[in-house]
Amino acid sequence: MTESAAQLRQRIETVQHLPTSVDVAVQVIERCRDAECGCADLAELVVLDPSLSARFLSLANSAWFGLSRKITGVNQAVSLLGVSNAKSLCVSHCLTGLYQGWNLCNDDAKAFWQAAILKASSGERLTKGFASSWSDDMFTLGLLQDIGVALMVSCDGVEYAMLLRDQSVGLCERLEYERAVFGMDHAELGGCLAERIGLPQPFPEAIRQHHRGVESIRETKLCGDPVKLAMGLFPHDFRCWPQPDYHALDELIQAKLAGHWTDAKQLVDDVEERFNSIMALFSGGEHNATSLSELTAKACSVMTQISANVIIESQKLVADNQYLTRHMLEAESKHRDAEDRATHDPLTGLLNRDGFARESACMAYGARVGNRSLALALFDLDDFKSFNDNHGHACGDEVLHSVARRLQSVVRGRELICRWGGDEFLVLLEGLSKEDSTLAFERMLTAISGDPVSWRDQQVNVRASAGIRWIETVPQSFDMDEFIEQVDIAMYQNKRSATGDMASHFN
Repeated sequence: MTESAAQLRQRIETVQHLPTSVDVAVQVIERCRDAECGCADLAELVVLDPSLSARFLSLANSAWFGLSRKITGVNQAVSLLGVSNAKSLCVSHCLTGLYQGWNLCNDDAKAFWQAAILKASSGERLTKGFASSWSDDMFTLGLLQDIGVALMVSCDGVEYAMLLRDQSVGLCERLEYERAVFGMDHAELGGCLAERIGLPQPFPEAIRQHHRGVESIRETKLCGDPVKLAMGLFPHDFRCWPQPDYHALDELIQAKLAGHWTDAKQLVDDVEERFNSIMALFSGGEHNATSLSELTAKACSVMTQISANVIIESQKLVADNQYLTRHMLEAESKHRDAEDRATHDPLTGLLNRDGFARESACMAYGARVGNRSLALALFDLDDFKSFNDNHGHACGDEVLHSVARRLQSVVRGRELICRWGGDEFLVLLEGLSKEDSTLAFERMLTAISGDPVSWRDQQVNVRASAGIRWIETVPQSFDMDEFIEQVDIAMYQNKRSATGDMASHFN
């Protein structure tokens, strides 16, 4: 097994850790297969993901719709887009979440997303001109059928990405390369991913089989669905349409779809209108119409000469590209490290104030739109100064690190833990009742004040005071700073009046 194949297998195994948008998109696809599905049904799913909800509201209030009144509800936004566009937007947002999770660079993610929109547009046009059992789902299938390509690029970025953008390398040759390097082609990988993320049948099998029969295009008997084969010959990377694939599409149209289009160019012209319309919709009217003419012109061009100088130059470009890619990856890694340092406490690894402000805003928004509760606790270590004075600052650091580990070992589900500053820790919980929140915070306080902290040959006892606040629903005017101030006041009241009884730490 090659290194790329091993990395790919590992990535497939970790696909179970998905962003919320993917789970929502899968539920949307499944619900839309019900003929009775309406906008209200989709809105119930969209609100489960704060970032997706924000995307719907942003699009509904964009220049594309030009409404005089502001759309403030997800239900209104979904109704404005309609079921079909709402489903497409959910799946498109799902792809974006996966691309981010696979650490694709912005240019690659954009090229694969545009290619997915193009294939979806072609599938929609093809089913209107040619009978297919997939008429209602072809757009969704087009969006998802090449999901495996993006994951392969994330595992073998340089060589495979260059192969995708090689004008002379056709689909059959790329499929052979994929099987040799990754142990499977991107169609098989896409089917596996579709199953892992929970897409309903027949989507996984359709993705797995969408290139079946591509080798038989030039033969008298075609093995495969001509509509899916035609979709599969559109670019996998929007930056390049390989010449062999374009010519294969032209031959397929003339052999099997001639009653609807005369050649590939006519089909492309038909698809381009729909593609530009969708891109403009998804970008809120700010999209500059992207013509496919340049891709088509390159695909139609014929190479007149290949010389040794060209080969040498190509090899130099490959080496330069590898060098630049390596440095780009190093720069991206440094950027991620810097971002992590900006939002996390270096001693405990917990969120710092800036990180908590960012994450808590998202959690509060999700709780508000999902009508869920929020509970906040502030833990303050009692007489922490004595650790530093009596044992040194290294002992104080070990106490803080130990408290952080103990809090992380107790929390479950949806929570944020933050070192608020000095010897104070914040914990934010979502979706629990008042009683369950209190019990959870009591467990945390018990964990903090449980076993002594071992420091060299000594046992250091740790105690803490806490203040908590719980709200059943999050109001529109919710202010997290005010919420924190309330638990801070409660904590100091409890610290002054603590009797030693656990219950005395809570209001």
